[in-house]
Amino acid sequence: MVGPNLICTNEHVLGLEEESEWELEFANRRGRHFRQVELAYVAVGVDMVLLRVPDLPKELRPLIPISKSELRKGDRLVVIGNPGGLENVVTEGIVGSFQEMRSQTYIQLSVAVNPGNSGGPALNEFGEVAGVVTLKAQQEGIGMASPGDAVQRALKELQGMSAAQSQNLAERWKAGQAGAKLLEAANEGLLLVAYFAIEPDDAADNVESWQKAYQNALAMSKRVRDTLKDGEREKLFIELEGLFSETVAAVKQAEQDPEAAFRKCRPLAKRGKQLRREIDSNYGVFDTRQLKEFNFELEN
Repeated sequence: MVGPNLICTNEHVLGLEEESEWELEFANRRGRHFRQVELAYVAVGVDMVLLRVPDLPKELRPLIPISKSELRKGDRLVVIGNPGGLENVVTEGIVGSFQEMRSQTYIQLSVAVNPGNSGGPALNEFGEVAGVVTLKAQQEGIGMASPGDAVQRALKELQGMSAAQSQNLAERWKAGQAGAKLLEAANEGLLLVAYFAIEPDDAADNVESWQKAYQNALAMSKRVRDTLKDGEREKLFIELEGLFSETVAAVKQAEQDPEAAFRKCRPLAKRGKQLRREIDSNYGVFDTRQLKEFNFELEN
């Protein structure tokens, strides 16, 4: 909690989940409590969001984010999170270094972080937020945190926005997420066609799971498109759904004639890459570098 009724976490923690599933759980003397949250702010180019949570108890006090300029290598930090399904795990380490990646500065944490730590705080000895845990390195015992400066900037920018501007930013982000989900499922469909040509038995086992992912992505897309008012954005979603319908037809054909379906998929993959670039330009708040690239590059 970094402000009145405001929670900071990673963008990827929200991921591609349905908005109805966004929920905050907290505990106090009266037991465990749950609150629905709404997206208030997305930090452009940074894996960070601010969530608005109504009706939080007054005894919950915001933590104070600090600048990385107040940190030194070797400073002790404590990371709190829920790694591996465990709850409120406290891990101690130090500031290892400061690293530049993707045009952003990260605090390199010499501390073990794992899935479940994402979005949690890295606190200094005074209980101030030195950073927000964001990435895990391939090497064990090394993690990365977005510095408190990023939290400060997000709070300042949100304060300067009207409610309508905040809502529009949130809607853009949701649309970008829906487009990403469509692209991801389309990419999996194209790969499925390739597998039919190479390993038809293995591919057949995956058709049902892909169809479920496809239906979920399409439903998410249509719900978002119903809220879009920008003609260019709506056009993009119509094109995405067109790519989908052709991918579905190719998957069906692959069950009978995999080689013919395979030949159809190369231009579809090219279209998918173009649409991905359009999502980049239409939704600057969404970083599609997190997506799998359209990788229909298998040998014929």
